[in-house]
Amino acid sequence: MSHEATSDNRYSRGIAEFVSGLRYETIPPGAIENQARQPQRRRDAKDMQGKSFFSAFSLLRVFAPLRRQLSCALTLLAAVCATPALPADAARPVRIIVPFLGGSLADDVARVVAKMLDKTARQPFVVENRPGDDGHFGAELVAKAPFDGYTLLLAPIVDYAAAVSLYATLHYDLLADFTPVTLIANAPHVVVAHPSLPAKTVAAVIALAKSRPGQIRWASHGITSLSQLELEMFRGLSNTRITSVRFNNSGATLSELLAGNADLLFESIAATLAHIKSGRLRALAVAGSRRSATLRELPTVAEAGVKGFEADYWYGLLAPEGVDKSVIAKLNDDFAKAINARDVRERLLFYGIEARSSTSAELAQIVPGEVAKWAKVIKDAGINSR
Repeated sequence: MSHEATSDNRYSRGIAEFVSGLRYETIPPGAIENQARQPQRRRDAKDMQGKSFFSAFSLLRVFAPLRRQLSCALTLLAAVCATPALPADAARPVRIIVPFLGGSLADDVARVVAKMLDKTARQPFVVENRPGDDGHFGAELVAKAPFDGYTLLLAPIVDYAAAVSLYATLHYDLLADFTPVTLIANAPHVVVAHPSLPAKTVAAVIALAKSRPGQIRWASHGITSLSQLELEMFRGLSNTRITSVRFNNSGATLSELLAGNADLLFESIAATLAHIKSGRLRALAVAGSRRSATLRELPTVAEAGVKGFEADYWYGLLAPEGVDKSVIAKLNDDFAKAINARDVRERLLFYGIEARSSTSAELAQIVPGEVAKWAKVIKDAGINSR
């Protein structure tokens, strides 16, 4: 519900309470005579008000020197009342909202980090899955949560950044309703090809696409998926005609590629690593801005010949807008210790994910940058908002 709607409801309730408080009574005998004496009573009351006013004014003059001290005391009291709750209530758990089902990559990231937080932080952290509406239900929940630092969002930054342009209506504002806490990890996709595709490098794929316009089949998880947007960026920057083959979800898409019903796909390293090692898929390049520590031999798509291509898949931590800066600083410090712990880095690397912490200010620069980047890709591709 919007703030305007809440204000309207309060206004309506106030009017209703006022009206219900009115009383309509018959005029008792003698009331007319009493009304005739009302002017004198009003004058007497006015005189009393005047005396009260001058009495109050005199008191103000007497206590004028104390006004500054009183003001300082009230300011100090307000500061004490506004003290952030997080450091004071160390037993209360902090909720990390994961907007996807348990077992998802985002869930794995959150639980690996939360387990380490149990050891390094003086605050309990619990992971809570709130799936729905492609991850937007969880985002809305955190956006509307109390800004006390006890409810956080494990955010797939690219998904939410692209959604700003992909959806006509969202029930939260990515840039206005959240306070950045820290980056957690980067999980860039990898370009994988079916072994039957004769092209074994990105440069060879581009050459083949230009010699056979429209014949290469590049799979994706759907029109609003990152795999589709990465394909749109690739087609635009390489100036190639490649046929997009869309499937309903990542599992179906990968199965169709393995079956030979598509030629190429942008997919997570975690989902494809076993198939790459077995030879059922061929890895060509990493979609991110730098090489993957899991597949060090692979170049980035930009290094392989598509200049300007960069599709990092950031996981970040967001708090509701309005959380006190000191609370954000404490959370940032707690998460940095956990994220940079050796056990966490090694565990995430097992999934093809690189642990990456940041300052709140750094994440605050990344989010609007991702919004602008994917807005351009979506516009250039002619994808209409839904």
